[in-house]
Amino acid sequence: MPATGTCAAVGVYEATNDAIVPLLVTEVAGTWKAATTVTLPSGASTGTNEAAFMRDVDCVSVGNCVAIGKYLDISNNPHDFALTQVSGGAWTTRKLPSGILSAQNGLPESLSCRSTSNCTMVGYEVANDNVVGVAWTETSGTWSSPAAFGSAAPGIVPQAVACPDATTCIAVGNTGGDGLPAYAIETSGTWAAARTLSLPALSPRAISGELYSISCDTAAVCEAVGQFGGAGAALPQVAGAATWSGGSWS
Repeated sequence: MPATGTCAAVGVYEATNDAIVPLLVTEVAGTWKAATTVTLPSGASTGTNEAAFMRDVDCVSVGNCVAIGKYLDISNNPHDFALTQVSGGAWTTRKLPSGILSAQNGLPESLSCRSTSNCTMVGYEVANDNVVGVAWTETSGTWSSPAAFGSAAPGIVPQAVACPDATTCIAVGNTGGDGLPAYAIETSGTWAAARTLSLPALSPRAISGELYSISCDTAAVCEAVGQFGGAGAALPQVAGAATWSGGSWS
């Protein structure tokens, strides 16, 4: 949020013609405006066949924002895309580079921007039951092709990312099949192998967890939130938080 009373929110809605339409709304001086029409990249399905949504938005200052989403083209192939607003002007759309898997059935989950032309986006892709966490990097206005997180165990399916300075990003999520809370750190463009977090002491014992969101003041001070739980009804999912301070989680 760049200033009190000035925000942007994204999502999706179903139109009366059954189209699935991306939603982008902005708040200016404390008043929420009518939704902005999102122009999709060339080749996107339109009309009753439109199928697109927005996933996340980050505003580095008032009127300077980047949003991410996904759409289907006229052949029902999925693509990721980004919207950029500079100095309060019109939002511009661009298609992002294709995924790393042959069947790009996944999601862009979260992004964090240092400026409208320098961002990091994380998400995952799925093909043949193979789930791969991926990250995109925008540098000076050019988006890279997505790169998989390190292949070393345990791996990570990221749900959120925060980039508190020019050289550091922290992604949080879970390990996929094992269902353990996990994080990975990028330093100067290189992602280190993911690591798991200790599960909280609950009764009955927690056996799984996931972190959904993270916010950082600096590279050394962050707060992440998510949920933890056990098998079946013995331990329902409960909300939880983890604090990153001085290089470790508590």
